[in-house]
Amino acid sequence: MDTRTHDSGDVSFPESEPVRVRRGSTGIRILLTLLFGVIWGALEALLGVAVVFSIAWALIAQQAPPERLRALANSLVAYSYRIWRYLTYADSRVPFPFSDFPEPLEPIRDLGADSAVEVQGLLDARDDYDEEDDD
Repeated sequence: MDTRTHDSGDVSFPESEPVRVRRGSTGIRILLTLLFGVIWGALEALLGVAVVFSIAWALIAQQAPPERLRALANSLVAYSYRIWRYLTYADSRVPFPFSDFPEPLEPIRDLGADSAVEVQGLLDARDDYDEEDDD
């Protein structure tokens, strides 16, 4: 084994081997990156629609959006995360449809009436804080 070193001032470190990449696999990776870039654009649009629908639902129904919509959005976020990890070379596993669809990253919290009380409590505390500033 070659133990040549580079001397850079006070630090010396072993010479690293050049990275060898096969041209065929790089070409496939570039094509897959372009494909997943397009898929991510479509996911971004779907998530935007889900956000707008969720806000409209919350304003009209005055309750959290349906659990199925939140589960769908949660799954799409997990898939987007896997795509970004692939696109940035943080993960070499090719995302769905070339592998299994990813599991959600976190479980969906129950957003029932308790969360509305919790949010109202935060807003009331903020109002109390603003009144103290006026004094």
